[in-house]
Amino acid sequence: MPDVFQRSGRDDYESQGRAAAFEVARERAIELTNAKPPEGLPDELHVKEIKAVVAAADVDIIGKVQGHSGKREVI
Repeated sequence: MPDVFQRSGRDDYESQGRAAAFEVARERAIELTNAKPPEGLPDELHVKEIKAVVAAADVDIIGKVQGHSGKREVI
């Protein structure tokens, strides 16, 4: 059974006093944004590390596009 979208026609769910899909979706979105994040998401430290890796990759890619040799230092 769908949680948000209605299987019945608009006249049917309005006559039954049920909320439209938009209102149900809005309420569900509010619930999800107010809820505690699920387990397993990266913490603040890991997010910083991921951003650093992405920034380094951007520099590498942009450097190649701008005609740099692409030579990298190996740590």
